Amino acid sequence: MAGGGDTFRTVKTGEPLAIPAAAWNALMDSARKNATPEVGFNRDSQSGPVEVSVRNDSGADLPRFGVLSIDAPLISPADNEGEFLGRVAFSGVAITALNAHSFVMALEPILDGKIGRATLSGTNTCTVTVGDTRHQFARALAGSNVLITASSGPVRLLWVESSTGSDKRAVVQIDHSNDSVLAIITSATPNGTNAWSYSWSEADINDGDFTAIVGGKSSSTYGSAFNLNEAPNSGSGVQGNGIDVANLNGFEIQPIGVGAVVELHGPHKYTDLSNNWFFSAVNTVDGECAS
Repeated sequence: MAGGGDTFRTVKTGEPLAIPAAAWNALMDSARKNATPEVGFNRDSQSGPVEVSVRNDSGADLPRFGVLSIDAPLISPADNEGEFLGRVAFSGVAITALNAHSFVMALEPILDGKIGRATLSGTNTCTVTVGDTRHQFARALAGSNVLITASSGPVRLLWVESSTGSDKRAVVQIDHSNDSVLAIITSATPNGTNAWSYSWSEADINDGDFTAIVGGKSSSTYGSAFNLNEAPNSGSGVQGNGIDVANLNGFEIQPIGVGAVVELHGPHKYTDLSNNWFFSAVNTVDGECAS
């Protein structure tokens, strides 16, 4: 074999061409890989959106840049394991309060019951509904099939037209791992000594005021919230707020107040399958001085 043992050595002009079997096989493997793109999944998330195939099972036609909640794979391992492992394809359903946290955005119009291209994450151009030009994020909301701007959410607005209304052109970055939620505390229920579980409603900010989002997330459908500062609390010793209960003398540690606005992170799902959200806030103390 010409050229010694270097399987992938270069060839000079005029030199007889003798291709080693190993080099030819590697060339064919590369050609097959490039000639047969993966169906339904673009792994290069750095240069563009991660694409998947989605069947529109929402009951209505979906416009380009419309959103659907991810329901289940179109082909399960039990149906055809090879197809399941070879492509990423989902059933997509209408957005509700229960499923708005997990969605895809259509890259083309998709008729009801038909399969089309969608993006799961990454950077993409699209259109959004702008409710406030100060918003820097967007999210899917129950009752809507388009992205709507918000003060927090899994979609970062890299650029958007500077006016309110629907069908505003934008450049967005979808990142489902970045789904923090601004929330208003609505109630506190004792959950051990000097600790509570909290009910909440998703909030938005308008003109400096926080208000609950109609159709937004809430503890009634998404799970309770817990204050990480209360995790070490007990009936004795130094508590999460740095105060030793032995020195309270008539005062008691208080729950985070109703109406407080916190940033929730989650959901975290545990063995009982419940969703839990977490935030950090320092508990105050209140009471009367001991006589």
